[in-house]
Amino acid sequence: MPMFAPMRLVEVRDAQSLNAAAMATISKYAESPSETTVLLLVADSFDRRKKATKTLLGSAKCEVV
Repeated sequence: MPMFAPMRLVEVRDAQSLNAAAMATISKYAESPSETTVLLLVADSFDRRKKATKTLLGSAKCEVV
């Protein structure tokens, strides 16, 4: 639970540089995310052929901008 705010923002910059293990961890988190946390992945691009990317794009509220 965040302190002093209703929501917590977790920003991951250069997310395209994350290794496979890190992406797998984030992907697993995305399957059952915290209701009080917004996970923001900032990346130049993602390889949409990878399993972790597909899981992220198919989970919860995901928006590609």
